[in-house]
Amino acid sequence: MARTRRRVPTNLDPTQWAEKAARLIADEEVVSFAQARHKLSRSFGVGGRDLPDNRAIYSALTRYQALYGGTAHRELIHSRRRSALEAMENFEIFRPRLAGPVLYGTATRSVPVSLHLVSDTSEAVAMSLANMRIPADLGVETLSFGRQHLEEIPFFSTVRDGLGYELLVFPSQLSRAPCSEVDGKPMRRVTIKQLSLLLANSPDFIAYDLKDLDRLW
Repeated sequence: MARTRRRVPTNLDPTQWAEKAARLIADEEVVSFAQARHKLSRSFGVGGRDLPDNRAIYSALTRYQALYGGTAHRELIHSRRRSALEAMENFEIFRPRLAGPVLYGTATRSVPVSLHLVSDTSEAVAMSLANMRIPADLGVETLSFGRQHLEEIPFFSTVRDGLGYELLVFPSQLSRAPCSEVDGKPMRRVTIKQLSLLLANSPDFIAYDLKDLDRLW
């Protein structure tokens, strides 16, 4: 059987590799920064200092989506945020906050809405899901809260009307934000009120730099 040879780009700098990684995410070939780096390494033999970090990929992703996403991407983000707000209102007793790509404006169709809830037991969230007749799978995600501070956080994943949701359940004593995978700082999150204001005042908002979110409030 004949093998298909992949043409390997040469003389690309880290910024150009970040742009390639960003396009993998934008085109939904992968869903995470780590997967994008792995594909660069596997497909093109990229390694070491040439592999872009998360911040570089994020920056390249926002530029790519601004150039090529157009109206379709803006409508996708607006729709996802509206869906997130509706879900947050359903889980209001758990002090929900929206985090991640839907908030930042970088989500693709395959990226779930990520909500952070506060409850000392995941069973309370499970009961609420059951009362709303929402089937969900339970999992555990390891998150960083600072240097050498990792915590296992339970989460529920579900799909409603074709849209995925991840509901992370933080105990009350650990309700502060975990570290962002983009810049290592506390993850930016918004409340129901803040998301409502964002939808009303800046429906097309994209966080080209995560600091842009800090300037909204």
